[in-house]
Amino acid sequence: MEFYRSNLKPWAQQLRSQQTDAESALWYQLRRQQLGVTFNRQKPIGKYIVDFYSATAKLVIEIDGNQHQSGQGLLNDQTRDHFLSNLGLTVLRFNNLQILNEIEGGSSLGSAMEKTQGVFSTVYVALVKAGESAGVLDQIMKKMADTLDKQREFQNKT
Repeated sequence: MEFYRSNLKPWAQQLRSQQTDAESALWYQLRRQQLGVTFNRQKPIGKYIVDFYSATAKLVIEIDGNQHQSGQGLLNDQTRDHFLSNLGLTVLRFNNLQILNEIEGGSSLGSAMEKTQGVFSTVYVALVKAGESAGVLDQIMKKMADTLDKQREFQNKT
């Protein structure tokens, strides 16, 4: 990757070992080419470390905590997004609660499919735009069905 700074590698490794619950939940869904493309987590690009990166799809996924909601946090994100966009990358941003609520799911089985579609449909649209749609929709639909199955199992145990 162009603009790789090796001095960021130790910091990226530390971030991987200390990921948030939201990052962990999304990584579980993205790893091992489950959506048809390879993602890396905590990937140095330029002077930044992005949360998730697919080189094939030229896609960056950022998971934002509360610090991103402040004036300075928003300004920093705009600067970062501008830099990444100039490299030809698409940047998707989700907040922690969105990931935790939509991917891990809540107690309502009726809305589980709808909730899960929010994150995955956004990722899918970005992958289609990047020309990486082959098999991705099938993978997303399977993942949503698996999520529903897990929620049903959990509810049956309680």
